Amino acid sequence: MDRYQNAANPLPADVDLDLEFMSTHCGGWHFLVGNPHTFTGRMAAWCQDQHTEIAVSLSEMTYISLGANLWIKGFLSGSEPAPPESGNPSAEAEWEAARREYGSTGEWRMLGETS
Repeated sequence: MDRYQNAANPLPADVDLDLEFMSTHCGGWHFLVGNPHTFTGRMAAWCQDQHTEIAVSLSEMTYISLGANLWIKGFLSGSEPAPPESGNPSAEAEWEAARREYGSTGEWRMLGETS
């Protein structure tokens, strides 16, 4: 816990230390705090070094704590776009492939695009 003690940039009281991660954003610690409501899969996080909230994708994270990993799995599972209603097997297969990719990158690609 001492690594988060920074007199110049104390953590907000509502930051959960179990939701820590490092990212390509900067060299400091970050903490998941919610949904920024920007793009599908983006997560709101507190940046300790810059003392501000940022939006981040899973693909930008370089270290993820166990608590953050579990939180991310739930967040991505709950935020994946609905499957197609067409009953078209090809569209359903494309959606399933996009869903699997989304679970590992946190970035939802538009259907109809190739990877």
